[in-house]
Amino acid sequence: MKTISQEDLKKLHEVQVEILKDIDKFCQEHNITYFLIAGTLLGAVRHKGFIPWDDDIDIGMLRSDYEKFIKTYPSDKNNKYFVQTLETDSNYWHSYAKIRKKNTFMNEAKIASLNLNKEIFVDLFPFDNVKDGGYDKIKYRANIIKVIRESIYVKRKIITLRDCRIKLLSAIFLIFPVKTLYKFQKKLMMKYDKIETTNVACYIGEYQTRNEYLKKDVFLPVKKQEFEGEMFNAINKPEVYLEQIYGDYMKLPPKEKRVAHGVLEISLDTTKEK
Repeated sequence: MKTISQEDLKKLHEVQVEILKDIDKFCQEHNITYFLIAGTLLGAVRHKGFIPWDDDIDIGMLRSDYEKFIKTYPSDKNNKYFVQTLETDSNYWHSYAKIRKKNTFMNEAKIASLNLNKEIFVDLFPFDNVKDGGYDKIKYRANIIKVIRESIYVKRKIITLRDCRIKLLSAIFLIFPVKTLYKFQKKLMMKYDKIETTNVACYIGEYQTRNEYLKKDVFLPVKKQEFEGEMFNAINKPEVYLEQIYGDYMKLPPKEKRVAHGVLEISLDTTKEK
């Protein structure tokens, strides 16, 4: 599969850090807590920056901060960046948010042929209060949430029905409009939003929910971590989170597994192309 050059990857990284810096500044000004997660956190701990072959930035927020951010960030900003969610964009397909930089372009293999927003972005994932007592307490809820996500992907033509894990249930969900599916999914995720719990989880991340089911004190209070020469918020106990997801996280994977998400091309200023 064709991928971008190392030179373009470096340029992509620079724009993504620019977006992250703006998010960080906004969060400080508005008393919102975010934290680096997933491969971005791994890169910060292991490389003090991007994993060399990675091509995105992932951050997380607890649900209350997430909802505050997506409601206030656009209204407080100039036209340089925007927040994209299923609530704000009828063509969107994820159950988490992307913060995109206008007048840029980033084409990914999985959506290359689709007419969707393709600006350079940072991913933002919500972490929800969950029932305490271990992953088994929420596994059925987590499975339904993932089936709904796959049904939304089918409706958006990201995948086909045959790619879904529970085809019959996905087919039933396909009867409903995307926004209806998303509202139902969000209601399931926020079941314990008004209840104080010891644990939180990310239901719609790129990893299995069981791997992102952790005690809240793993995430908070946040602490600063170096990433690409800047200091950003990282979770309180990164070693607990990273070991649960990656195992021996300080060990580099074999060369054949050092692959990115499939960025095909980028443009840093699409206004020059119009």
